[in-house]
Amino acid sequence: LGYYPLNITLNWNSGISSVQTVYVPVLGSPSIKVQGYSLNPPQIFPGTQDAELYISIVNSGNVSASNVNVNVSAASPLSLISPSTTTVGIMPPGTPVQLTYLVSVGDQASSPSTVALNVYITYNGNRVKTPISLPISPKAALNVSPDYVALSQGASDVNIYYTLKNNGNITAKNVQAQLILPNTISGNTYDYVGDIPPGSSATATFSLDV
Repeated sequence: LGYYPLNITLNWNSGISSVQTVYVPVLGSPSIKVQGYSLNPPQIFPGTQDAELYISIVNSGNVSASNVNVNVSAASPLSLISPSTTTVGIMPPGTPVQLTYLVSVGDQASSPSTVALNVYITYNGNRVKTPISLPISPKAALNVSPDYVALSQGASDVNIYYTLKNNGNITAKNVQAQLILPNTISGNTYDYVGDIPPGSSATATFSLDV
């Protein structure tokens, strides 16, 4: 970056020569790239809503960049909730800029899997595309089926049961079940079920008084 001397030798008439010095300008250039990215929360699952995606960009060149714009493009099952385009403006060299976007994952997304989005950065007439891969973590999915029991007035210690089946692809940890009862029924409304592996079922039991 600066002006550098360049010597030019001129020859004519078969022996006459002259050396001229000219100064050539060497100009700097900006270079903007994605420095890194992260998620909050750090894991996303099928059905995750409004997760914060942080994208850090930096100018690794040696002069400031102007007219800097960042556009994020997402495809199903990932959707962008916040505006997709951010105007940064001028970026001096070496100073990172962190941008925040909100993303959601569709309920029907397969897991575990990886989804991709693209980050487009435009500046000084340049356009740079950077792909980002986000992992979708496996998730437990509980389906609850009651075993109906007839309750009669004045009955006590009547056990009712609920079957909890894990239709997901990861173990549901420390499962707890609680009943919300009308004021005419009382009893034990809490049961600790424990872990339920994928494809397995467990039973929650409650003892009620009418």
